Amino acid sequence: DEYDHFANELLSFDFDNFANVVAKNGFVRKFYETIKTATAEGVVDRIFITGVSPITLDSLTSGFNISRNLTRQITLNEMMGFTEQEVRNLISLMCVKSESEVNQLISDLKNWYNGYLFNSDAPNRVFNSDMILYFLNEYQKFQCLKYPQIIIDTNIASDYGKIQRLFAIQNNTFHFEIIQQLAINKQLIYPLTEMFSFEREFTREDFVSLLFYMGYLTIESQLGDAYVFCVPNYVIQKLFYDFFFQWIKKQSDNDFKSVDVKAVVRNLAYFNDVKPFITLVESTLKGLSNRDYIKFDEKYLKILFFTFLNLTDVYYVKSEPEINKKYPDLIAVSNPPYQPPFQYVFELKYLAKKDAKKLSKTKQAAKQQLTNYLLSPELQFLMTKNMQTMQSVKAYYIVAVGDEFKSVEE
Repeated sequence: DEYDHFANELLSFDFDNFANVVAKNGFVRKFYETIKTATAEGVVDRIFITGVSPITLDSLTSGFNISRNLTRQITLNEMMGFTEQEVRNLISLMCVKSESEVNQLISDLKNWYNGYLFNSDAPNRVFNSDMILYFLNEYQKFQCLKYPQIIIDTNIASDYGKIQRLFAIQNNTFHFEIIQQLAINKQLIYPLTEMFSFEREFTREDFVSLLFYMGYLTIESQLGDAYVFCVPNYVIQKLFYDFFFQWIKKQSDNDFKSVDVKAVVRNLAYFNDVKPFITLVESTLKGLSNRDYIKFDEKYLKILFFTFLNLTDVYYVKSEPEINKKYPDLIAVSNPPYQPPFQYVFELKYLAKKDAKKLSKTKQAAKQQLTNYLLSPELQFLMTKNMQTMQSVKAYYIVAVGDEFKSVEE
């Protein structure tokens, strides 16, 4: 069980030691050679190995070429996760709910914990079973009347903290670029590495594949000989943005020690105090603009908004959701069990300093776009729903010129 645990730990902390133990004369290969010999002699009848990543398989093949990798077999797609029907069954064992209440609960659980697919032809995506059991255990403590305030098991959160160390594998520089791609495009298209070998260069393809095996990415669809990878759910998305925030703190000249970022977001949510939030983003923009290798445009501005809004659990943040075939840049809506009195729609525009003369025209375009969005049936429904729950939707269009916000209008 967890045959790769030691390898993942070494890979995170001590790459040189990892390379030594899986090398030709390392103890790991010798161990598996011994099992193979015992199998041939009839001492060992059958071997079933579980793990997360095929991290040592390539190094072992010459000494253990009697195995088959079953990881992505379609018949095993649902082996380690829960289907929707299984989650519904668990809920029915816990409490009596109306059909509409169960459907709403399932919708929220899908958003937080669902989305995993291990074979592109598999009919069902599966929920993360550990996260579902954590949530339902906490939910039961409240007699199924309210959601737990923390939606991710702290043990899982600390385990996923390894992602920050994985980004340092062989000191490659493209890891952050991949995170940027995910933040901006929400997808990555790469072939899948079936077995890892650290006797050759560790490529982008390898890194994306490692994120897939570790559960940070999943298969969206197949594209020829490659896969479209995506972030499976909101919990994992928040982990990515937590990492992104740590990167921002390192790269920016902004003194985050003097600013409680989460408090700034809470003030936005509960007191409609927009100015400190705007000041936070603008000061970060100024700090990052000194880095020659960062070429800012509207996408990066959106990433900063998205990252800061995601640092608390108060909001569920949607980036360019489809609203009546139109796409507002960001929508921050209440994230159960929280019911902040203020929710937000942001339309963001960015101009390079050389295009500052276009400010007036850009402001008008942003205002018109936002007006159109607010008239859409989806946002009209949100605003009507909010009136019933004593919540307000606040809409802002914001135009940045270089590293300064020249227009912040409600």
